Amino acid sequence: MMHKRWFTAAVLVLAAWIIGSASTPESVPLGVVMTRDSSWGRMALEGLRLAVKEINRHGGFLGRPLELIIKDDEGRPQRSADVTAQLAEHSDIRVLFGSSTSEVTLPMVPVVEKARKILITPYIGHHAVTENTRYVFRPVMNTRAQGEAMARFGIERLKLKRVLVLKDVSSRYSRDLCDIFAATWKRLGGEVAGVLSYDVSTVDFRPFFRAFAGSSPPDAVYLPGHDADTVRIVLTLDKMGVRTIMLGAATWDSESIYTHTGARFHHGFYPSTYHPSIPTLRNKMFLKKFRKEYGHDPAAPTVAWYDALMILDRAVKKAGSLEVEPLRKAMLQTDYYGPSGRIRFRPNGDALREMIVIEIRDGVRSFYASLHAEDSAVGPSGKKSVAGRSPVAETGFEPLPPGRIAEDPG
Repeated sequence: MMHKRWFTAAVLVLAAWIIGSASTPESVPLGVVMTRDSSWGRMALEGLRLAVKEINRHGGFLGRPLELIIKDDEGRPQRSADVTAQLAEHSDIRVLFGSSTSEVTLPMVPVVEKARKILITPYIGHHAVTENTRYVFRPVMNTRAQGEAMARFGIERLKLKRVLVLKDVSSRYSRDLCDIFAATWKRLGGEVAGVLSYDVSTVDFRPFFRAFAGSSPPDAVYLPGHDADTVRIVLTLDKMGVRTIMLGAATWDSESIYTHTGARFHHGFYPSTYHPSIPTLRNKMFLKKFRKEYGHDPAAPTVAWYDALMILDRAVKKAGSLEVEPLRKAMLQTDYYGPSGRIRFRPNGDALREMIVIEIRDGVRSFYASLHAEDSAVGPSGKKSVAGRSPVAETGFEPLPPGRIAEDPG
């Protein structure tokens, strides 16, 4: 009798295991590298988790639920390379996302290229990320596109003439953007009043602006800075009474800048990929879901990470496979419409998409305009193609009128 009860119990345990295995398919792990203890990391997680929830609700990837395997790079380049290598060693992880800044993302690139894993960099603009790569995809505009477009915007749209450039020499992102912007500004006939350098240790910016206090400042100050230096410079200008238009970079999407400056950030413009007021039905539907989930509006980096995973979802459906080479091919063929507009990829993995300009008035940001295709269509070489046609024009992208964002025709 005892043996019979043991046998029956064993059969029940085995049956439960079989049923459980059949009803719970193995998850699909996605590697994520980010600086978790940062505003960028927190914004990224909101977008990723909403996308995972949405995709899993609709069956996951080919019937398998998604699972995020998150590694913290702690904002250190070497650690970023190390944790990327750890993720890339797992045969089940075929796609990685990351990271939070150019400095910690660039070390990821040679690791994934060697391992032949796909890397999606949702909000990293540095042009070197996709140079001479096969497996890297960038759904946002690169630094060359940003720098050239903002110079053209300042001169042609705002009719500015004289600009002061502030360069953070400790940031590769800032150095390259400043060089691209200044060269474009001069090429378009504008005057660069000076290029002033600082580094991460600079805390007093008053000497930079004493020459302008009580006199005529430049028409604009170009500052592609990160949170801390942007806040310090904006507050310094306000305290010294220097009034000028500020031109910035996508780093200005960080919420912490406006938390610390408030209405003292008097007037500025910067390039972005998203603002909650984008007037498309798809964005309105996304906002409703996001607000229900988190109780506030999304920032541009949040939407970029959401879009990045939703693009991968489209590619998986197109490929019908989770293997790297079919996925890579499908990514290049994916035509995605999301809350920030239409996104496709060039052969080198750079985005083919609209760029928008955000205006800041006394600390309040609003959607100002979309840029024409020729404003943001700078290819990896940074040059226009022959006969005056841009790389975007050669791919068949039709420019939109200012202020319009591509809507899904379906």
